[in-house]
Amino acid sequence: MVTRFALQHPLRSWHFLRAPAALSKLMGGKATSRELHQWIGEAGAITREIQRRLREAAWEPGRFPGATATQDRGPVLYAITRALRPEVVLETGVANGSSTYYFLAAIRANGSGMLHSIDLPPGQDLNSEYRRADAIDVAKGQEPGWLVPEELRPHWQFHLGDTRLVLPKVLASIPALGLFFHDSEHTYEAMSFEYENAWPRLNPGAILGSDDIGFNRAFFDFVKNHRTPKVLVGGFGFTRKPSA
Repeated sequence: MVTRFALQHPLRSWHFLRAPAALSKLMGGKATSRELHQWIGEAGAITREIQRRLREAAWEPGRFPGATATQDRGPVLYAITRALRPEVVLETGVANGSSTYYFLAAIRANGSGMLHSIDLPPGQDLNSEYRRADAIDVAKGQEPGWLVPEELRPHWQFHLGDTRLVLPKVLASIPALGLFFHDSEHTYEAMSFEYENAWPRLNPGAILGSDDIGFNRAFFDFVKNHRTPKVLVGGFGFTRKPSA
C-alpha cells in the first residue's frame, strides 16, 4: 500500500513519510513525528474543501496557477502551525488563498492566534519578474483570499500593498511572530528583504518558511549567513530561529 502510494504520488509520499521527522527535529521537539504525521493527514479534509471550491469556480488545472502545488504541500503548513501554536503568523502573498486557508484552519483548531497576510490588489503586479515567471494572479472577479471561508476570517487580518512598503509597517505594529512564511515576489532582492526584515521580529524558536526556494539562492544564502538549520519540503524551505 505505502509503496504503491509512493510510486503514484512521490511528492506527497515524502510529506507523509519523511517530512514529519525532519520538521520535528527542526522545531526542537515541539511536536513528535507521529503528531506531525497525524496533522498532515488531518489537513486532507482542507484540501478536499479547497478542491470543491475551485470546482465551483470552474477551475481547470493551470487556470489558477499555484493552487495545485499549494494543495500538495499545504498540509505541511497546517501541521507546522498546529505544532508551534503561534499567537501571531505572518504570510506574504495570498493570491487565491490556498496557503491562507491552511494557516487559518490550523489556528482555529489550536483555539487561538491571528494570521496577518500581505498582498497586492489583483492584476497590479503582473509586470513584475515574479508574476511573469510564475504567471500567478487571483481568479477573475475575485479578491485575494477568496478561497477562505467566512468562518475562518475572524482570525485573519489582510494588509493590502507591496511588501517592500507594507511589511516593515506591519511588523512594527504587531507582536513578535511565531511563524513567518514568504510567498510573494520571488526575486532574490524581494525574498532577501522579507527574510531579513522578519527575522528580528521572530520569537526565539520560531520558524521562518518560504515557498519556491528554487527560484534563486536567497533562502540558501540566508540560512548560510545566519548559520541556521534548514529543512526542504518540495519547493518549501524552513529554518528555525535559535532559542534564547
